Amino acid sequence: MYLRDQQAQLLLAGAAIACYQSNPFIKQEERERKIPSLITYYTSPQPERPPRLPTAEMPVTELATIPSATPGHVPVALVEVLKAAQVLQGEWCTAHAPSLPLDHGVPARRGAALYVRLDDPGVVLITAHWESTAQHAACVASELNQRAMGSFLPLVVAEGIHYFHVGGVEMFGDGDGDGKREEEPPLHAAVVSVARVMASRVKQAGFEEAFASVKGLLDKATSPWVHKSGWRIEREEGRDEDVEEFVLVGGWESEEKVREYLEGRWEGFGEYMDALRPLVLDVDLTAYRKLA
Repeated sequence: MYLRDQQAQLLLAGAAIACYQSNPFIKQEERERKIPSLITYYTSPQPERPPRLPTAEMPVTELATIPSATPGHVPVALVEVLKAAQVLQGEWCTAHAPSLPLDHGVPARRGAALYVRLDDPGVVLITAHWESTAQHAACVASELNQRAMGSFLPLVVAEGIHYFHVGGVEMFGDGDGDGKREEEPPLHAAVVSVARVMASRVKQAGFEEAFASVKGLLDKATSPWVHKSGWRIEREEGRDEDVEEFVLVGGWESEEKVREYLEGRWEGFGEYMDALRPLVLDVDLTAYRKLA
C-alpha cells in the first residue's frame, strides 16, 4: 500500500488528510496534532540514487512495517482492516494487472500476508508481490486504496510506517509449482525471519557469491522452508550511498526455532558467518508470527 512515487505520495497525502478531516470519531485536537505529521511523512523526499537494476518491469516484493496506535498490541479491528485492504488490492489487480497469478483474488496468490513482530507485538508486517514498483504506485493512487485509508489511519501510527521493495524476486510465492514439500516458501510457515544485511556496493558481487556458497546451510537448518533473497530498491533514509541492503526472508517451524536463528544457535552458523563476516557491515534481524 505504500510507495514514495511523487504522484502517489501527493494523492495518498490528500486521501489521508481528507479521511482525518471527515472522520467524526477523531477529535479536533487530534486532527490538529496528526495532520502536519501526515503531510511530512507522505510528502518527504527520498534521496536520489541510480537504480541498481532496471526496475520498470521487474517483479518486486513489498515489505511494510506498520505500528499499531495501541502500543504492544494489534487490535482485531486493525487486522480486519488490513485483511479487507488485501481483498481490495486483489480486486484492483484483477482489473488492472491480469498477468499477476491470481486465484479469484486470494491474497496468498499475490504473496500477500500479515504478520506480527515477535519482540514488539504492536508492529504488523505486510507483504505482497507486484510486477513493478510503478504498478504498486498505481494501486496506491487508486480510488479503492484511498477508500481503505479511512478505516486504516485512525488505527496506526502513520509516521512510523516503513516500507521498501526487494527487486527481482517474489519472496512469498505460494509454492504450488512443483509441490515439493522440501522446497516450501516462507508464505507457508507460521513464523518468518527478515534479515537485512548491509554490504558495501563494491563488494556486492563478492557477497552474492559467498552467500550462494553457504545458503544451503541455512536452508538445511530450516527445512522444509527455503529462504528467498534480493537487494532492496529504495535507499533507507540516512544510509550511505555506497552501502547496499541485501534482504533475506525465511520460514521457520516455530518461535523457538527462529529464536535459535536470531541468537546464532543453529547448526552451521559458524561456517555460515565465516563466509559472510568479511563482507558484511551490519545486520538487522527480526522475526514475525503469521496473522493472516
